[in-house]
Amino acid sequence: MYRVVSFCYFTIIILQDVYENGQLKKLDKFINRRKKIYNEYKNKLKNLKEYVKINNYNNKINGFHLIILNIDFNKLNSNKDEILKFLNKYNIFPQYHFLPLYKFSFHKKKYFNKFKGTEEYYKSSISLPIYYDLSKSDLSYIVKVIKKFIQTKQ
Repeated sequence: MYRVVSFCYFTIIILQDVYENGQLKKLDKFINRRKKIYNEYKNKLKNLKEYVKINNYNNKINGFHLIILNIDFNKLNSNKDEILKFLNKYNIFPQYHFLPLYKFSFHKKKYFNKFKGTEEYYKSSISLPIYYDLSKSDLSYIVKVIKKFIQTKQ
């Protein structure tokens, strides 16, 4: 879990670094590779659509930097922490995706109310590994372990 204790505006520094290191020239190549990985995940997980939904980005301009799964834990009689621990046990390290603002210590004084839908989305979503060098075998392994988790819960 991560915390925000103050805001830092470092976007310009990051952009300057990206530009100076020539990464902008490679951007199309990176995006195309991540799009292939996204489509591979989507294809391999399509038979789990009763339990797992993947955000659909194909009709939008996108950098494909995230693969977000929304999991129906009620149908699986499980929860987000349980799948994260299960995946970690197999050396797969997904991320918590989306932490509601009111959960950050910096915002607790400002936001007293839980916003409609944020808690449900927070409890059901995880981000899977997606990066340029993710191999097909690693992706297949990740999907296999997700399927194993779901099978144990059915």
